Amino acid sequence: MRWRASLGDDHRQTQALLPWYVTGQLSAEEIQQVEAHLEACGVCRAELAGERRLRQAIASAPMEGGRTRAPPRRRMILAAGAFGALGAIAASLAAVSVANLPPTHAPTSRDVYRTLGDPPSPGAGQLVVVFDPACPEGRMRAALARARARIVDGPTATGAYVLRVPQGGREAALAALRASPDVQLAQSLGGQG
Repeated sequence: MRWRASLGDDHRQTQALLPWYVTGQLSAEEIQQVEAHLEACGVCRAELAGERRLRQAIASAPMEGGRTRAPPRRRMILAAGAFGALGAIAASLAAVSVANLPPTHAPTSRDVYRTLGDPPSPGAGQLVVVFDPACPEGRMRAALARARARIVDGPTATGAYVLRVPQGGREAALAALRASPDVQLAQSLGGQG
């Protein structure tokens, strides 16, 4: 027998054997074990009915090449506590379904994934700002909104953030950031903008 018996294993063992019971692939000893458990367990009887419906559905489903029956499969040996065939089939169908979903968004050149540890892209940021470490996030966001700036990198090891501002708005953004009591440093990174 492929199972090492222990107290409380009977239910799980029977559930794992049900697919093989339905397909007639159990030894006489295993059949006896399953049938003895089925007499006392309504949950396993219900699962057996589901296994039989699944087998019927698979047998009647058309296959590639015009076959109507699935080809014979080697018998799998399951470890105690392993998922039954229904779980494996459901997981496979879910994976195939997700893999065949159409993309919801076609990548563009602006969709390049970057991490904060990546070196900054040339021209990506025009300003650097350091906020007071005690500054709450809400006030930090408000200061960025007043400056019409958005964070494109950071925080660095020194707590600095690289900011991007609209074209031609660098000086106004610097003035707005420097006027904020929560900003310790606001500096241009050079270049146009």
